[in-house]
Amino acid sequence: MTVQRPSPVGTCPSCGTEIDDRHILIQYATATGPGIYAECPDCRDIISPT
Repeated sequence: MTVQRPSPVGTCPSCGTEIDDRHILIQYATATGPGIYAECPDCRDIISPT
């Protein structure tokens, strides 16, 4: 049995925690590519991962 790990999408700009795809709340298109908002699992802020 293979366990798939979540894909990293960036880090929290507030606390530096790694954010992965399971924390994404919304994805949207921008002129420069996709954008996302996610919830940081450590500080619980809604962030745009960097």
